[in-house]
Amino acid sequence: MSYSNPITLTHSITAITLQAATATFAFRGPKGLQGRIRDVIMRCTTTVVIGVTVRGILNIGNATTANLYGVAACPALTAPSAAAQSDLNSGSVLSTTVIDADTVVLCATVAATGASNAGVVTYDILVDWF
Repeated sequence: MSYSNPITLTHSITAITLQAATATFAFRGPKGLQGRIRDVIMRCTTTVVIGVTVRGILNIGNATTANLYGVAACPALTAPSAAAQSDLNSGSVLSTTVIDADTVVLCATVAATGASNAGVVTYDILVDWF
């Protein structure tokens, strides 16, 4: 297996209420393979309204660094719709850091704060494993 011919898997975190308390989810890749985050797709099932303080975000990292592999900040979306993190330029960053083989990847939501935040989102994290 090589980076030029990876296995792309989608790891999904479903029905996250953006203004809810922080929640952490974990996944790992196929045994012995390294990975790299390719993209994060945010799909809304309830219209996402972004307030004026802090929008809901998803940190993708490990036990040491919460956002080592990326940060996805959900934009305003009208249900039903979706946005690819790679198409956004505000608050979303994909890292080029390689996920070591057999590493547990932690995805932690950070609740939106302030008035007017609303919405339910499913995050689809696309990872190339090689």
